[in-house]
Amino acid sequence: MAITETAHRLKLAGKLLPVRKLAPESPWARMIFAHGAGAGMDSDFMRFFQRAFAAEGLETVCFEFGYMAAGRKAPAPRQRLEEEFRAVVREFGVLADGLPLLLVGKSMGGRIASYIAGEFPAVQGLVFLGYPLHPPGRPGVQRAEHLLNLPLPMCFVSGQRDRLAETELLLSVIRRLDDRACLSLVEDGDHSLRVPKRSGRSVEEVWTEASLHAVNWIRAVVQAERKPEK
Repeated sequence: MAITETAHRLKLAGKLLPVRKLAPESPWARMIFAHGAGAGMDSDFMRFFQRAFAAEGLETVCFEFGYMAAGRKAPAPRQRLEEEFRAVVREFGVLADGLPLLLVGKSMGGRIASYIAGEFPAVQGLVFLGYPLHPPGRPGVQRAEHLLNLPLPMCFVSGQRDRLAETELLLSVIRRLDDRACLSLVEDGDHSLRVPKRSGRSVEEVWTEASLHAVNWIRAVVQAERKPEK
């Protein structure tokens, strides 16, 4: 499948946010894909997943939060991150072609996506690649309470060894979300879905499997949205 890569700069409050778009020839859906707190859109993780999603026919737009583009390590306040995410969605997500729109994020990027998703009627679902349910060593579910009021389908892809999302706690959240949510648990995976060498699986194999699970889920969500009401 031919994929076109283009680079953009989105001006916001006097600053330029780097944006990278991968567009297959005939996309069937579009996603805005945000990075996590510690590594930007050029990380191995973001590059791999963006390419994997595009290879399955998804137009995929990645962007760099302003603090990361400026070379700062500490994320900006949540309000600022939300403003930047909104701006990218308006510019690259909500377009006249009517393609189904999904918001996707690694760790912090997914959390920020969840705060703004309900503001855009075009958004059909959320994919969390390592949802940061709690800080390391401080288990809790407070960071997921707002999800209970979000009437959108959600797909959680989480590592079994994720120190930011204890499996039992994450499962308790998903049970409360009921049929709005599903979980793909990566055996022995950490917060970045990496597995130990003893597993016998390469990171490429694990990431490919995770990306395909997300794509299949997105496809099901899009098809369900297209079904006429009886």
